Amino acid sequence: MNYMIYGEDRGRIQKEIQKIVKDNMSNDVKPDTITYNMATTSLEEILADAQTIPFFTEHKIIVAQNCSFLSAANEGSQNTESLEAYLDHPMLTTTLILSGNFEKVDKRKKIVKTIQKTCRVISCSTLDEQGKRAQVIQTLKASQLKLSDEELNHLVSLLPCDSAIIENELAKLIAYPDTLNMRVIDLLITRQIEDDVFALADAIMKGREKQVFKIWNDLNALNKEPIFMISVLASQFRFYYQVKTLLVSGLNENDITQELKAHPYRVKLSVKAVGAVSCDQLLKVLAMLADTDQKIKSGLLDKQLGFELFLIHCKGVFA
Repeated sequence: MNYMIYGEDRGRIQKEIQKIVKDNMSNDVKPDTITYNMATTSLEEILADAQTIPFFTEHKIIVAQNCSFLSAANEGSQNTESLEAYLDHPMLTTTLILSGNFEKVDKRKKIVKTIQKTCRVISCSTLDEQGKRAQVIQTLKASQLKLSDEELNHLVSLLPCDSAIIENELAKLIAYPDTLNMRVIDLLITRQIEDDVFALADAIMKGREKQVFKIWNDLNALNKEPIFMISVLASQFRFYYQVKTLLVSGLNENDITQELKAHPYRVKLSVKAVGAVSCDQLLKVLAMLADTDQKIKSGLLDKQLGFELFLIHCKGVFA
């Protein structure tokens, strides 16, 4: 069996590849596994290896990474006729895995149609909130680690929708030698800047000044520079502005997701966040961020003071 594994979740792609390797073990002996980067290697070279009998094991696995020529974005190009011919008559002693970190494949392409007929296709899209919670519960259960409902809910809220990061963070909890509680979870789990930025932007738009400064003080304690915060907030508010503009023009959530080529969950949260604000308000915040950034970089404003003044002035925009 040959495979195509693609999606935005690198962690899930790697887990699927590891599972295939494990499934092809014989008498506890791992098959030869060779990894190629399609950005620097031709299909002809990979297929030549695929058609070579393995020397030291009964089976061989070839992983072709970065197969962007299969993506809907049409990035890169390869002469795929040889791949089509190989997939129609593959070597029984070789498992070929085509992988790539892209959201969609181009189903119009002849090679993709051939792959869908001859290979097992596995999509590894980024987890949604339900999938994230399920992965956390499954991992904790497999490790016989028990948390209260309150602790579990808090843990899930701290983690991003990225399976690789989830596994790395949970490994710290699993290895902890003493009893877990909320304080220990907060100490061990690395906070994700994306979640903090979303929470900060949301608090700004709702005019919750105390919450705004609480989040900022927490980020400041983690040595997040004001210039960095200006940059990531500008990126967040630009996305909000794009979403709001498309909403006003009559597009729905699915249409916006397609138009912006963004993750559906991010769009869902953003649609909810901008429901009560206007395009003008979002543009004012972006203008204030640009002005603050320029004044700090030109030495007219202290960076800490400048960023905090920006946060204070935001209340007037959304009053």
